Amino acid sequence: MEITPQDVALAIDEMPILSLAATMARGATSIRGAGELRAKESDRIAGVEDGLTQLGLHVRVEGDDLHFVGGERPKGGTPAVRGDHRLAMTFAVAALVGGGAVEIDEPEAAAVSYPTFFDDAARVAGGATHGTPA
Repeated sequence: MEITPQDVALAIDEMPILSLAATMARGATSIRGAGELRAKESDRIAGVEDGLTQLGLHVRVEGDDLHFVGGERPKGGTPAVRGDHRLAMTFAVAALVGGGAVEIDEPEAAAVSYPTFFDDAARVAGGATHGTPA
């Protein structure tokens, strides 16, 4: 599947969580022309690449394009949130769907846009999550 630059512009804030979904989807996925992600609360391209790689997922960055292998599940790790609320929430979702313990180094970052995120995530997960806020 390919996410075009036009798609990126329409869903720029959803790109971190879509990146996680791409690592788990069947087949390869590319997100093209995502350079605007470098100018958000953090460099989200670097944050997605480093964080998902830390969780054992395959991500390749070429310029402003991200490429994902697909068919994988996150493993345990401590991905860096970089003070970015969307990365904090993405890595927390990785903890919910993955196969190992994920420690969120800055869980408070999620409060910028969703103060009750971790409470709601725990409720959705039935009170038990694979991830643990630091």
